[in-house]
Amino acid sequence: MSRQDAEVIPDQIEVEILYATDREITNSKVPKFYYGRQRGEMSYGVSKVTIETDHDRSEYVDSSLWGSPESESDRRFELTAVNQMEQEELFSYLSKRLEHSSDKSALVYIHGFSRSFERAARTTALLAYGLSYPGIPVLFSWSSNGSLATYSGDVNTLDWSTPHFTEFLQKLAARNDLETIHIIAHSLGNRAVVNALMEMLDDAEITENWKFGEIVLVAPDLDRDMFERDIAPVISQVKSRITLYVSSVDVPLLASKEVNLYPRVGDASIDPVIVDGIQTIDASEAANLITGHTYYRDTPEVLADLYHLINEQKDADERATVERVETPRGVYWKILEVSEP
Repeated sequence: MSRQDAEVIPDQIEVEILYATDREITNSKVPKFYYGRQRGEMSYGVSKVTIETDHDRSEYVDSSLWGSPESESDRRFELTAVNQMEQEELFSYLSKRLEHSSDKSALVYIHGFSRSFERAARTTALLAYGLSYPGIPVLFSWSSNGSLATYSGDVNTLDWSTPHFTEFLQKLAARNDLETIHIIAHSLGNRAVVNALMEMLDDAEITENWKFGEIVLVAPDLDRDMFERDIAPVISQVKSRITLYVSSVDVPLLASKEVNLYPRVGDASIDPVIVDGIQTIDASEAANLITGHTYYRDTPEVLADLYHLINEQKDADERATVERVETPRGVYWKILEVSEP
């Protein structure tokens, strides 16, 4: 019997996430428009996302982790509140949350290109809910323009935002009451994560008191050759397990290859990236052309694998959700499809 069968699931739940962003503040009274598309000063706060529980397909959902919304929404999931805070106010709020939590960890999510603050907040909430994450979900939202036509501008803006993201991770790591920080990066957001990791490796205080747990690179929109030659040998030195998710049906990454002229790390259409010190998971068999770039939140099989990885910190060889594949180039794992009863 699944957990969903064993408990009464409410029609809607409300997931609260902490956030940091360097987007412009529009001062709109509508939560979804409070942050815009342009660059701005660093801003912090707490946001709330309402989710209809039938949207989720993961057997691991524990609805008791989340509160009930004050009023029912007529949408499947939506950003219902954005409460801006000063940085110290946010960290004080974080400490209060940790005081009442048996899990002293945070899950930091950073999104890819063409994402508004609203969509990024919704994804963070859906991940936390779908994984029944017991710690505190945190979003870092950089000022993506939210348009497919502004890819090059988003690349430049992400590079502009990377120092802000790195500093935010450093400040989280300095919190005495926060024991572990997990990271999930999607698509272009991986660019900020790998650069932040390489910079933090030069910080003796952080490396001696390393708080980062699972580091998950999903569908990275990074140059494959540069990743294998320059990036992987460096970031694999961190005291964390790094897991790389790839797919052979990732249409946006195939398009990125055409724009950038070279294959992307998350594209497994030829073969998956295999590098020492990083565990590669091929999600091709579980994904399809629709979920080929968002399989990490839209595919039950991948959500199940992430559940065992993040919540239980299980190695790939310990997870029943993946199968080991031996190749002349090395080892990788592939997501197992769930057979219909």
